[in-house]
Amino acid sequence: MRDGYEKLDFYGEERDTIRHGEYGEYPTSGYYLGSRDTPNVFLYELNLEDEFLALGLDMEEFARDWLGVRNLNSKFNSIVVLPVYASLLGIKHSGDGEVNLQLKVHKVLVPSLNLIVKIRRYDPRTQTHRPIETYPQALASFSTEPQNDFTYVNGHHEFATSLNENDLIDAVVTSAILGVVTERSVFVRDVFPYKPFKEVFLHVSTRFVSLADLGDYLINPVGKVGSPKANDSFERAVGWLMSLLGFRHVEIGDLGLGVLREDKYERGEADILAEDPATRKVYVVSCSLKPPGADKLDKIANISSFFKERGVMTEALALVSEEAGEVKRIARRVRVLDREDLTKAIQLLNRESTDEAKKIFTGA
Repeated sequence: MRDGYEKLDFYGEERDTIRHGEYGEYPTSGYYLGSRDTPNVFLYELNLEDEFLALGLDMEEFARDWLGVRNLNSKFNSIVVLPVYASLLGIKHSGDGEVNLQLKVHKVLVPSLNLIVKIRRYDPRTQTHRPIETYPQALASFSTEPQNDFTYVNGHHEFATSLNENDLIDAVVTSAILGVVTERSVFVRDVFPYKPFKEVFLHVSTRFVSLADLGDYLINPVGKVGSPKANDSFERAVGWLMSLLGFRHVEIGDLGLGVLREDKYERGEADILAEDPATRKVYVVSCSLKPPGADKLDKIANISSFFKERGVMTEALALVSEEAGEVKRIARRVRVLDREDLTKAIQLLNRESTDEAKKIFTGA
């Protein structure tokens, strides 16, 4: 370790990651901190203050929250790994030359980040994919959806060239100060709306509603069908997804039949009842666009308890279209699945990893 500060690359074989929720993964910026003089001297000499500010940190916050010291006017050695909360959640080819992208970015970083979208086509002469169109654009110029401290960015771009299945779509998030923050490349054939699946029912059903469209109904129902129909649309999409994963299910909430009564007293309320044929376990499911309150969670938990007392193996599940991190952490008697879980299930299903996708619901 040399004196002063040495910045590590974002990428490498041993790239550090930060976990947020169950599946979130973010790049990091690492620093070896070592000094024979006071650290703040080196910070300013090497112009690292700008980099820290680009990560949403000032010097006082860095000292207090990351290093646990009052200030930087002391001598110490440490390794600091700072998360860059920017993640590319998905790339979809919606037909011809159109591409849709979704990112999850900390709200502090949105104004300072750019998205570069490019298409690369295979050149048999060089046996490489060469760029044919490249477009940079500020993240803040796209449609955004704030949720807590994060912002979901929905990008749309239409290339002048029609895409073919062997083209590569590149998405690169950059910062003027930090350089490349995160990037992702996919073949068009892997994100095409309709592709042949080996599993017959999955192949047939996705000719009517593609997995890309199903994902939109799950994580953006308001944008897909409008506010008045969004709740019913989300419930229908959850039922569709569970059927693709092999569950037997009935939808009862949108018919007004979801209330369970005993001796004229209401015991609880659910939107979907589903059974896993492999285990004979029944899942009592509620569906909501926003994180549910304790009252809604209690309603499905009470139904689950009612049948458990009568010898039926049951579990209560709350499905949420938005991110529900806080509710997931504090919920009791109910397992909560939110936007990240639903996105992961669609991604696994798209790879025909149906058993792995099903485990998100069963908790196995």
